[in-house]
Amino acid sequence: IMINLHNIDDQILNNISVSEYGSYQQDITDTRDLMVCTHGSRDACCSRFGFAIFKQLREKYADEKLRVWRASHIIGHRLAPTLVDFPEGRFWGRLTFNSLDNLIFHNQPANLLKEYNLGLGGINYFAQLVEHKLFFQNGWQWIKQSRDFNTQMEKSIPEYPLFDKKSSKKPLPQPRSRTLMPCAREETRRDKL
Repeated sequence: IMINLHNIDDQILNNISVSEYGSYQQDITDTRDLMVCTHGSRDACCSRFGFAIFKQLREKYADEKLRVWRASHIIGHRLAPTLVDFPEGRFWGRLTFNSLDNLIFHNQPANLLKEYNLGLGGINYFAQLVEHKLFFQNGWQWIKQSRDFNTQMEKSIPEYPLFDKKSSKKPLPQPRSRTLMPCAREETRRDKL
């Protein structure tokens, strides 16, 4: 059998019969998936704080419409515990047990979670700035409206860096990561969890 490695994905997909896997198909139109970083071999913060949040989410909130998963790596370890909320694709960090009710049920103003929001995945830095502002201006209803906005935003905002290569102007500075205390400060983190 000759396999052309240039289009291996197409070859594999063309040879798979979806009907073989029909019994595994699930209706997930109203399902949320939370991926919590518990990657302890990379950073102890993720396993210690991430696993505690994972366990709380799994025991208190998980059901057929909210699935909670352990993940190996999501985003910066010093922001532990971190998670990504699908299908929206919003990243959250430095979560506490007290923040979970609002994160899951959206039963309080979204502004109360502002310090935990790490942004929406899949869009560039400048689109994230705009989306972040709009999310906290509009609250939880923004999640329902944001999908069309993000697609349009990506098409209209150029990628970083924003400067003409012929110009002598320097590019805009790279965005800095959030300046939060490192999670090694156990006494601070222990109080929050």
